[in-house]
Formats: sequence, C-alpha cells, structure tokens
Amino acid sequence: MARLNYGSTVLLPPGVAKLDGRPAAETSVRPGQALARWQVR
Repeated sequence: MARLNYGSTVLLPPGVAKLDGRPAAETSVRPGQALARWQVR
C-alpha cells in the first residue's frame, strides 16, 4: 500500500491520468481507481 501511495503518480503514466480525466494531483489522492483501470488493461 505504501508503494502505491508513495509513487502512485510515478507508477501510473500520464496517459492514465488523462483517461481518468483528473490531474496527477487528484490521481495520487485516489490511486485505487486509477490503478484498477490500469491493471485491467
């Protein structure tokens, strides 16, 4: 969990943030949703 919270934005490429429609700052706040979508791919 610490890894996702610490480098959530780093692990997730900019493309995911754009797909989610939220800035990197917001993506880091809730990496669960972004990660789930990225893992599904």
